[in-house]
Amino acid sequence: MVTTKSELIKSAVLFEEEVLRLGLPVCREKLKRFEKKHKMRTETFLRKFEKGMLDDKPEWFDWLFEYKAYKHLRERLGAIRQIA
Repeated sequence: MVTTKSELIKSAVLFEEEVLRLGLPVCREKLKRFEKKHKMRTETFLRKFEKGMLDDKPEWFDWLFEYKAYKHLRERLGAIRQIA
């Protein structure tokens, strides 16, 4: 079976799209768990975190990391969908 560069690239892009698409709900669920546990929306958490209104609990940094991961996945997925 001969695969052209174009076919290989298209296959890689489609694979990346699928990985990102499957990762979004996982991140979204983790964000919902943080929101439920702390009784605040992620947007509220981010404002408080950025203003220094929260202590230095490692969990706050976990929440921030999860939000950044979610945002990154959405941005990459959007970029891939524009070119696919």
